[in-house]
Amino acid sequence: MASVNRMMTVLLALGTIAVAAPTIAAPRQQSPMERLINLFKPRSHPSGTRGALCLITPGYADTRTVWSDRPLFVWREDVGRIVVQQEETNTVVWSQSLSTNQYSTVYQGKPLQAGQTYEIVFFDEAGQPIVTDADFNPKFTMLDAAEQTRIAAALTTEEKQLKAQKATPETIALHRAIYFSQQNLWSDALQEIYLLPQKSSQLTQFIQSASAEACGE
Repeated sequence: MASVNRMMTVLLALGTIAVAAPTIAAPRQQSPMERLINLFKPRSHPSGTRGALCLITPGYADTRTVWSDRPLFVWREDVGRIVVQQEETNTVVWSQSLSTNQYSTVYQGKPLQAGQTYEIVFFDEAGQPIVTDADFNPKFTMLDAAEQTRIAAALTTEEKQLKAQKATPETIALHRAIYFSQQNLWSDALQEIYLLPQKSSQLTQFIQSASAEACGE
């Protein structure tokens, strides 16, 4: 009887081994660059200004809400001057002459007001509006103050954590861009990486691809 019990114990043990679940390797964690690319993929449709000029940002993917009160403007085609004016009153808040072959600039006027909508007017070198129908001038709206504060606090917390981990400036910029993308603030996301002084070849390629997609290329 004892020998039978020992045999049953061995068989049960063997049975347990036979049905044990196979080990499944944990999925590889995506890099920040891969995460950003995947966030932008669904947005890959033209969003440029109608007419002779393509405005890439503000307004990437037709989302024209902006967090930064110093927004970045990126466009295609030659421009002589950029003007930003308050939509309701047409009051000019900033005007900047542009050099030949200049396709980006950062707003340098007085801080833009939370919740306000602004219109961008581009002029050619002869001083004529590039977009002939003013109804098609691109516009963007600043986030309200509460949202601006919430996002600033979240970014500060994340940046402190990344710096404590000795993250590189590009890694920090990518994480900020990811956060902005998750908030549907695509122009702010692009601004983070466009303004990075030194970029990896992969990040440079992503910027070029995003710009081309925004202009339907």
